Amino acid sequence: MPLSNTIILHPRHAHRLQWTSLCQYPCPNGSFLCDCCDTKLFHDTFAFCCSLCHYVLCPQCSLITLTAEEEAQRIRRCAYALVKSNGTLQTAARLLSHSNCTNEMGLQTVQLLRRGIKESARRDTSLVDQHSPIAVVERIIVELAKELTEEIHTRFNAFRSAFLNKTAMGPGAVTLSGVPATTGVDSSGREWTTQEASFALSYLNLRCTTSQSHAFFLPYAETLRPEQREVSLMWHASQMYLAEVASILQRLQNRSSVLLPHAVLLLLNRFCQFHMAEARRGSCSASLVMESHSTPTVEKTETERFMLDTTHTPSSVQTPL
Repeated sequence: MPLSNTIILHPRHAHRLQWTSLCQYPCPNGSFLCDCCDTKLFHDTFAFCCSLCHYVLCPQCSLITLTAEEEAQRIRRCAYALVKSNGTLQTAARLLSHSNCTNEMGLQTVQLLRRGIKESARRDTSLVDQHSPIAVVERIIVELAKELTEEIHTRFNAFRSAFLNKTAMGPGAVTLSGVPATTGVDSSGREWTTQEASFALSYLNLRCTTSQSHAFFLPYAETLRPEQREVSLMWHASQMYLAEVASILQRLQNRSSVLLPHAVLLLLNRFCQFHMAEARRGSCSASLVMESHSTPTVEKTETERFMLDTTHTPSSVQTPL
């Protein structure tokens, strides 16, 4: 890389090289050797020299550029240095969580950090290191997952309490006598009008999904790290949330149009981005691995107990045959 007419930076040398007459340097053997190609250079010729370590480069070798592999290594090294620098990821996280941060700003910010996060996952393989860039991103993801699961928990309970007559028994549910309920719309009229559906969906608005911090899910998915327990619970909660929204749409009168909560599209996008990567399809949850090696009695959190109870509760979703 030329810095001026006489000074260059060479990809295979750390210092600046200056176009200089070799007669200015002591030459005990009467000639110099190019440190790159071993070409003999006499003391009365010009070459690129390093005044710090007497590195000599012939004119021909000065034209050599980076190979594709060297350029890729340099890009990865620079990307890692960016995310490794103190405060970079923390500042990015604050920017993404700010109310004025737009979707475009969030995507561009994460795109800038994406390669460095992936490189950190490749280098920083120790799960004990809590200060590596990938560990910082993983903590952000875990906090987002816990927040999302907790809000789905709260909203879901509020929704079912407010619309008990429509959610207590749906297609596929079992009556108290043990006889399966009839599929479709029953005699009590459990179809949703457009107004009812819009009001019901307002109960399922998720406040935490408005933050652009969820953009971190894509680079995190690309690192192929073991899926954390909180993330696994979040995906289960998300599926339950989307299933409940789908059940409302399936029972709309006259197939009317309603405005869906913002969280629906975001959860669908993040779920697909996280799970559809080819290399990730065979990966397993870290929580499952941990539980398989732990004691048989594992204390469940409040959210896990809620998920278990909800799973055993008859769902209002009609499963297609």
